[in-house]
Amino acid sequence: MFGLASLTLFAFISWEVKGFLSNRVDEWVQREGKVLSRLDATALAQRLDNRQRDDATTERPITLYDATGKVLAGNPLPFPAGHDNATAPFEFGHGSHLPMAPFRGLTWRLPTGQTLLVAQSVDELNEFGDVLLGAMLLAGGVTTVLDWLERS
Repeated sequence: MFGLASLTLFAFISWEVKGFLSNRVDEWVQREGKVLSRLDATALAQRLDNRQRDDATTERPITLYDATGKVLAGNPLPFPAGHDNATAPFEFGHGSHLPMAPFRGLTWRLPTGQTLLVAQSVDELNEFGDVLLGAMLLAGGVTTVLDWLERS
């Protein structure tokens, strides 16, 4: 009984931690996108190009696309099809050969007809979730075995 209670507690903790980290990604994406989507097209393109020069990693890619999905500025990511002007964060890039993929992001359709993508890699978040799950299962298993041995 103690082992089952421990496994349940460990599962709950794992679920809460992963949810918390995912919410942090969503908050950053929304906050950054709201600020950038208010800039005029020229200032936005210049800011993204400067950002790309200063930080060429794709951990937090930000990309500006034209109306056809062609990259105008920022990180050279393919346009996440089916996600123009997304109202909720979405994941994309699973199974791609993009560094740091998959990503979680949002898009904003700008008054110019261009689309702004703001995203963050969830690769490390997924790895952390896997490690946490493994640790929780191991701890739950050890607790169950110890409980069983104590009863024997």
